[in-house]
Amino acid sequence: MTDKNGVGVTVLSHDSENRMLVNINGYGPSGSYVQNVNYLGASISSVAHLVDISSHCEQFIKYECLDSALLYMGNPDGWWISREGEAMTYWGGATSADS
Repeated sequence: MTDKNGVGVTVLSHDSENRMLVNINGYGPSGSYVQNVNYLGASISSVAHLVDISSHCEQFIKYECLDSALLYMGNPDGWWISREGEAMTYWGGATSADS
């Protein structure tokens, strides 16, 4: 537990924090790459409870890829899966299309 401008902050680490090479052979079909994120020292139910009781929550993903797209001609070409198992296609702090 640390603080950010006097507010308590809990930071959870996971097993996917290092840079990784995803596909060295060029384009793959949508959904062909999957990266599961496992939090260290906490079950997913513990993480969900922490999120539920927190007044503010944020998660950071850094995506670096040459000549790739998460959105192609208005259609999502990449997504992440929510803890409820739903495909989410918004990125970078944007709101969901359903919001």
